[in-house]
Parts: sequence; structure tokens; C-alpha cells
Amino acid sequence: MALDPAMFGPAAVDAETAAFNDAIERLIATQPPINELPPQVIRDARESGASIFGPIVRVDWATERRIHGPAGEITVRQFVPETVSGVYLHIHGGGFMLGRAHHQDVRLAALATQCQVAVVSVDYRLAPEHPYPAGPDDCEAAAVWLAAQAKRQFGTDRLLIGGESAGANLAAVTLLRMRDRHRFTGFSGAVLTFGVFDIAMTPSARRWGDRNLIINTP
Repeated sequence: MALDPAMFGPAAVDAETAAFNDAIERLIATQPPINELPPQVIRDARESGASIFGPIVRVDWATERRIHGPAGEITVRQFVPETVSGVYLHIHGGGFMLGRAHHQDVRLAALATQCQVAVVSVDYRLAPEHPYPAGPDDCEAAAVWLAAQAKRQFGTDRLLIGGESAGANLAAVTLLRMRDRHRFTGFSGAVLTFGVFDIAMTPSARRWGDRNLIINTP
């Protein structure tokens, strides 16, 4: 069955989503484009609460542990509810150069309690200080550790994986690496939220233009 091109046109976007996009665009327009600032400047603003995202809120029952990685230890941030029916390996977004595992505590804690899953978020190495494939290598290492330790650490070997934007890309890469390098296909689900899966850009991304909504393609 052929797809109707009209389904992908502006008129197909519901009013709530269009209004949300407009609000984001207006907010971002008040800030310097991130491609014009050094990554560490953007990171420092986020950590201090001076970015458009506001102060970082940490959940007091989150814990951190260190696991073995390809270039030293990797920090993973854990949210473990009273009842655990699965383990969700979370990989944060941020264009491969921004973001930290502790930046989404409120959302990940809610996910843990509402879905009864232990959430393990990976603090992988960021570009440009750590060029490719440092980030994917760290995510792979976290997946290998979880595959071996989930039952012992969390009482279940039911595994899920996911992330947002660049995190969704890294989650997909991790799934492929686990299959091809470790012959592991034990992840029962993947939550790939607004992922960027073709770095060369799909036709729809190329046609996006210079609208300042998170990314642009002038």
C-alpha cells in the first residue's frame, strides 16, 4: 500500500503538537545557536541551571555505580523501585556532545515507579573530547554488563533499551553491536524516541530548512 504524502505535510500536524513546536522555537530563538558556542559553555550553563531548561532536579533515591568500560570506569545512574519486573537501559540525548545521566532524574524516576522497571542510565563519554566511537563503546559496555548482571543485581533478566534523539541512535547501535559482536538478542523491547538514525540525513531532514527548532538544515 502506497503512503499518502499528505500524511507528512504541515496540515497533518495536530494543533497541540504545532503549538508545542512553536513554543519551543520561540524559546530557542532567545538563545545563541548551540553550534556557535563551545560545548563546555553549554554544559556549564546546564549544570548551573542557567540554560533554558532551568535548574537540574535530582531524585534523592537515585544511586550511582561504576562499571568497567573500554577506557576506564563508566558511571551508571540507577532508579530501582520496590517492585522490579524488568530493567530499562537508558541512553540520554544531546547531540553526542551534551547531556548527562543525572539530567533526567524526575522523568526516569517516574518511569521506574510507574512501569515497575529498574532504570539504568549511562553516563557515556561525549564528543568532541572523546571522538567516535567512544560513546557507542561505553553504551555497548553498559549493555554487556547489564546482560551479565541484571538477574543478580535486579532480580530479573527481562531487558529493555531506549533513549531520545542521539540516545535513540546509540540505543539502536547498541542493539546491533550486542547482536553482531556478542550474539546477544535478549532485549525484549526498544523505546527509540525521536531518534536520528541516518547521520547523512533522510530526505525529510534535508527539506527541514532553517527553522530553528532544535536543529536546522540551512
